[in-house]
Amino acid sequence: LEAHDFNHDVRPLVDNAASDFMNQDKTTITDEAKAYIKKNPGVLLVELRPKLDKPGYNFMNEYNVQMEYVYEFLNNNYPVFIWDQDGWCDMLPDDIKNDVVLLKPYTEMLDTTFPKQEEFLFGWFKPSFDDRLEKLSLAKKFDIGYCGNVYGRRDDFYEYFSSFAKTDRAVCIQGNWLRKKYGDRDFSLDNFANFMFFGRTPHWSTLPTIAMSKSVLHFSNPHQQNIGMPTARVFEALMGKATLFCSSKIKNIDRFVPDELIVETGEELFEKWNEIDYNNAWDDYYQMFSDKLAVEEHTYDYRAQQLIGYINKYFGM
Repeated sequence: LEAHDFNHDVRPLVDNAASDFMNQDKTTITDEAKAYIKKNPGVLLVELRPKLDKPGYNFMNEYNVQMEYVYEFLNNNYPVFIWDQDGWCDMLPDDIKNDVVLLKPYTEMLDTTFPKQEEFLFGWFKPSFDDRLEKLSLAKKFDIGYCGNVYGRRDDFYEYFSSFAKTDRAVCIQGNWLRKKYGDRDFSLDNFANFMFFGRTPHWSTLPTIAMSKSVLHFSNPHQQNIGMPTARVFEALMGKATLFCSSKIKNIDRFVPDELIVETGEELFEKWNEIDYNNAWDDYYQMFSDKLAVEEHTYDYRAQQLIGYINKYFGM
């Protein structure tokens, strides 16, 4: 934090034994894992998966394995933190609520039955290829982009992007919008045939195309909007050096995005976009966005410091 470089990545220094701790089908943890946990006291941080039995997804296995870890750590009186990445904490069993610390990447109070809960948002960092992103950002290829999946978002997508579909604007869409399930492909191609769809793109892999975009729109799904979640996509826009427009439907989004870039309707978005473009003011608006979000308290370095503080607060370590 004192160096203000915000580019620390410790992943290569951390052993990943997750696969070794599960059986071959990855449906349960092994006795060897339980013995290792008992002999090696530590802190468990879980990125909560949903308790959903949905065809084509592995959610239930992931949830069950996570709960095995939770109970194993609690039974050994070790600290347990559950990061409620998409607001699914209501799926957790009642008997652990007093013992775990719920970490919230959202700004609203979702469940008051957890006595220990703290805000723990997504954040930003400076990637190792930041210099290449800088070069990409100098030659914008797309007028506006969107990063995110389809679930519960068709109405908002149509509202915000239909005006762009009627023009020759270059639009880049990243997410599963062309999958054939649930009619997503038909919806996308029937209404937005001239958009460029990239398919599934995990967090941070979106940065090059964001860098090549003048702007990015973020609106998330209704549940995330209601709980006031600034998802990773908000911070990706900053890291990718694109101006971010956000839907006013996201509660408390003004904590992270300037009022000038928050829009209520597709018409307002289209008008603001054209005004900025006409005046060639993208650099000014990106700077406005950066001044709001590119602060120390939203870096992952700061998140690490927060977590250490929470460990000390609740477990006196």
